[in-house]
Amino acid sequence: MNSHAQSSRLNNYHTHKQKVLGNPSSHPAPAWKQNAKGASGSNAEVGSRIIISRLPLDVVENEVETLFSRTVGPVKDVLMVYNSQGRSRGMAVVTFARTGDAAVARAKYNGKIVDGRRPIKIELVVDEDAVKPAAPPAPAVPSLLDRLSGPKPTKGAAQP
Repeated sequence: MNSHAQSSRLNNYHTHKQKVLGNPSSHPAPAWKQNAKGASGSNAEVGSRIIISRLPLDVVENEVETLFSRTVGPVKDVLMVYNSQGRSRGMAVVTFARTGDAAVARAKYNGKIVDGRRPIKIELVVDEDAVKPAAPPAPAVPSLLDRLSGPKPTKGAAQP
């Protein structure tokens, strides 16, 4: 009886889904993950990617690619975002071949009303690690000698 309880415990450890799908480490990472090897945007230039939200749910990747390639510039990749049931979430990520095209697309289409309903929203994607602001120069710290000698007289003041 003890062996039966032990074998049922071992069989319940791995679910049916895990048996069918196999080892999760052998599956490729999703394209939207930042650290995914071979992800579409892993080698994208800074400022060449936008996120479009508030799109109508019936818009497909081909329509987004056609719009931006005809009016802005060459498109490298378009990724539509879908929910778990396969329906569009009204969002897309567009990667342009040229760096400045993302800013042009945002200036041209951000806030434009689609189907007379609501405006689309376009955001520039910036990698914070790649674009670090230069640190301001450290203020010059006076030497110990300067600090001991007292305050320096101003040039316009009368000297006794």
